[in-house]
Amino acid sequence: MELEMKIVKKVAAAAMAMAVVFGAASLKPVAANAAQAGSETASVMEEENSFLSHQDEAYQNEFLRRVNSERAKAGLKPVQLGDSSHNSAAQERAKELASSYSYVRPNGQRDFTVFAENGIEDVSIGEDYMAGVSTPDAAVDQWMNIDFARERILNADATTMSVGHYEGGVYNNYWVLIFSYPENSYTSDYRQRVLDLVNAERANYGLQPLVMGDAKLTAAAQHRAEEIATVNSHVRPNGSKWYTVLSEYGVTDVASGENAAWGSVSPEEVVTAWMNSEGHRANILDPEARAMGVGYYYNSSSTWGHQWIQLFTK
Repeated sequence: MELEMKIVKKVAAAAMAMAVVFGAASLKPVAANAAQAGSETASVMEEENSFLSHQDEAYQNEFLRRVNSERAKAGLKPVQLGDSSHNSAAQERAKELASSYSYVRPNGQRDFTVFAENGIEDVSIGEDYMAGVSTPDAAVDQWMNIDFARERILNADATTMSVGHYEGGVYNNYWVLIFSYPENSYTSDYRQRVLDLVNAERANYGLQPLVMGDAKLTAAAQHRAEEIATVNSHVRPNGSKWYTVLSEYGVTDVASGENAAWGSVSPEEVVTAWMNSEGHRANILDPEARAMGVGYYYNSSSTWGHQWIQLFTK
């Protein structure tokens, strides 16, 4: 049984909950006469560009201060501000929101694909976006009252925050924060955290803990995580059933189940989703299960970015 993409509903609910208010348009000076127009227009443009650059830098610092204040309250490590490439990608997303106010970009792809397009290898945890409010503090105030947005700000794995702002469109101010971490930073940690979370759930039901699968079972799970980036199914790309991957990697234990998930950005999020699904919960709480292999794979070209697999054996 496949994990339903409940993240779509969460994203839609978060977007609908975002309050929209209107900002004020700014007035721009005009040249005094035709003879002076060329030089004065250039001067005005330089001043405006300089102002916008300083303004965006101020916005970035305000967001960094406020976000890290919220993370400190939660006992989390601070994030650092992304470099120019990161912030350019976030700036691109902010501008895109004026034409497509959604996690789906105007080109039909998901938000996280903007990183790959800008040559950034970070793993995107996700973005928070807002329109119509005039200050970073006002945006963070609203995000902290939206479960999905607050989870991104308080994601324990985040190391970098990229900031985008666009002035224009219907709502005048569009804001984007993208949270990320370096690629391949957490794969091993994720496996252990998934196991710990699963065993905590099993303990609640008086069940014996599972052991981490050996190298063969882990490799099989990782292979399946990569396969579901292209085929979102328990049927493999070659048309065979999921459990055939075990024999390919020399796993001799008897298969008892597979859980798959797409789009969850952390072990906590994915295990919660599995426990809220009857079929997936049954695999996690199978009293006959003995070992579990965990696969995690991030691919910015896939539909959901993050792919997760659990393989259970007896």
